[in-house]
Amino acid sequence: MTLSDFSSQEQQTLLELYSTLLALFAILREHRHATADVLPLLSAFTHEHQWPDLLQRMRELQGSVTGDSTRINQIVHDLKGGSLFALSAYLQFLELTTLSQHDVERMFYLARDQLKLMRGSIEGIDDEGYMRDRQQQLHSTELVVEKWSNSLHYTQRGKAQIVFDAAFKGNISERCLEFAALDRVIYNLINNAIAHCADAVVYVVILPLGDHPEHLRFLIYNRIHEDQRATLITRFPDGPSQLFYGGFTTGGQGLGMRICADVICSAYGLATVEQGLQEGHFGVALHDDFFVTWFHWPIVAD
Repeated sequence: MTLSDFSSQEQQTLLELYSTLLALFAILREHRHATADVLPLLSAFTHEHQWPDLLQRMRELQGSVTGDSTRINQIVHDLKGGSLFALSAYLQFLELTTLSQHDVERMFYLARDQLKLMRGSIEGIDDEGYMRDRQQQLHSTELVVEKWSNSLHYTQRGKAQIVFDAAFKGNISERCLEFAALDRVIYNLINNAIAHCADAVVYVVILPLGDHPEHLRFLIYNRIHEDQRATLITRFPDGPSQLFYGGFTTGGQGLGMRICADVICSAYGLATVEQGLQEGHFGVALHDDFFVTWFHWPIVAD
């Protein structure tokens, strides 16, 4: 989608957010290893850029209804909820507590991810940056691990500790754009897990895919209550993998898992979500008291 898919007022909001995040990212990149130095800079940043007002305008973002409404709704969903909400949560804590070195590192990754998402999703917001993101630059699983391992992630519907285990080390994308697409899947599935987890812990595992070493399997799972399990079994008699068709929600928008399915289908050149489910590229399973989602992702050939 392009900037023109938004009203003039929303275009201004998006451009202002992007430039503000660039300024924030510059601070975090330069000072992320010196926590004592960065905290007063971040506090000044939130006041100088009127961060609360900017966030409120982002919450009201809608997008035009004249284009592909499904795609616009999906992108607006991720613009608001992917890494932006978590980043804003950390910034809010500046007035309440002292951030740790790990917290500052986490903010660095969150700001970087939001900028990549905006460049890749909205044509015209930073054409030069978009062209850089299209250039070949290998991204490894280590980038995912360092960003998520032992992190505390915040969403509109709660927070959880992320427990990460990667049984594979290697490259999983050739360009920033591809890595940003993978990020969209991971953020959405982790956010969904946090919204429904029974104990504020979400587990993420990356492992080779058995007899198909050219692919990885990502597992994201969380503990659920018995009434949640019963609801899923009743609502989806053909199996909870039907959640990937989208539309089912118990408090959100019902978009997150369909976004994941569409991104994965695009990565594999699949025509429909049904094909992706039938071929096992993504799915959901209930194991004891755990809700388990998985998806496959191609690694980069040597």
